[in-house]
Amino acid sequence: MELREPDHVAGKIRALEKRRPDQAGRPGAYPERALGSRAVVSQQHLTEVVGAVHDPHLPFGLAEMGMLERVIASPEVVQVVVNVPCHHCPGLQILRDDIETALRTAGVTQPIRISFQGREAWQPVSMTPEVRAAMRTMGIQTVTSRSIEEGAPV
Repeated sequence: MELREPDHVAGKIRALEKRRPDQAGRPGAYPERALGSRAVVSQQHLTEVVGAVHDPHLPFGLAEMGMLERVIASPEVVQVVVNVPCHHCPGLQILRDDIETALRTAGVTQPIRISFQGREAWQPVSMTPEVRAAMRTMGIQTVTSRSIEEGAPV
């Protein structure tokens, strides 16, 4: 099933005000502005929230890892598509739980649909250069398009 932004949402998404430090992480801090009520949390904010969720095996966010394909928010549902390196990964349930917890903490009240089947397969070249460099210092070998061209094993 192809996920796309519903037509009725276009132009109606607006951002939440920033929370004070004493309100951070409290889903009910702005009940009148929670998804599913009168206002909608911005899609950009939710993308940042999900992008900051760490891969279950590495200390890097999904956005840095190049794994977050898209987040689509509507008053009815929040849809998240994540490209994962391995579809049989034992950490997928942890990742699913972490994404849902992050979205609930951000104020999402409606159903959340999470798919690990994106448009394209995840590739190591999707990682930011900073993540690739950090992984090399941790002793984790990464494959890039250049190393593939130079004959490195995939």
